[in-house]
Amino acid sequence: MSLNGSGAPEPPPSSPATSPRARTGDELHEDAIVRSPTRPRRGWRAAVHRLTGGRLSPSARSDDVVRREWLRRIQRPLHGAHQIAVTSVKGGVGKTTVSACLGLTLAEHRGDRTIVLDANPDAGTLADRLTGDTSVTVRDLLDNADRIRSLSDVIRYTSLAGRLQVLASVQDPAVSEAFSREEYEQVCRILTDYFNILITDSGTGLVHSAMEGTLKLANSLIVVGAPTVDGAGRASKTLDWLVAHGYGELAAHMYEGMDLVRNF
Repeated sequence: MSLNGSGAPEPPPSSPATSPRARTGDELHEDAIVRSPTRPRRGWRAAVHRLTGGRLSPSARSDDVVRREWLRRIQRPLHGAHQIAVTSVKGGVGKTTVSACLGLTLAEHRGDRTIVLDANPDAGTLADRLTGDTSVTVRDLLDNADRIRSLSDVIRYTSLAGRLQVLASVQDPAVSEAFSREEYEQVCRILTDYFNILITDSGTGLVHSAMEGTLKLANSLIVVGAPTVDGAGRASKTLDWLVAHGYGELAAHMYEGMDLVRNF
């Protein structure tokens, strides 16, 4: 024990305080900053919280917490344009429905620009479902590509579903067969200049010409299948095909996505 100048014993040195871990940008979301991370957002719980100024705050239901976590993932910042390809090995399993719902969700809950492109070579129905407007199509955009200088030039060829821009496919199958890999890549170059997220509703299968360009440019790939044993088998074969043809990174992201869904 040491003595100070007055002869009184000095107190033992205090243990150093542990400095808090610095948060990353993804962790600095609203719920990590506000006082109550589980405050309710919907229903009667949210009404009680709002009317009492937060003095009474019933705990959020588990489904609210789950929904909030999904929204955080949806709203995660992206660096540059992000292209998402939605495809299927077999028709009639909900590929266009998934494309439409994904586009509407991202457009609604993100602040950046989102567009969905119908690249189905067999007269796709995406625009019919979302806006009912197929009077202007991707073929018109291609025919006038050299005149596009701004976002307003692009949206002359799209229709609007909420905050989601929709670019329709050609409705004449004889013409849409000419939608090649080179043309798809040209459309993507134009759209990614003005949109942060591009979702492609691809044709059925993985071997037609436009699909080659879709896989080459995609940052994320969604393969839609039927919830059956046969559908699972097709999905497994799709993953094997992707790995065998040089798209192993896309296949790995698909595995990660399936694990997230199972574990969430």
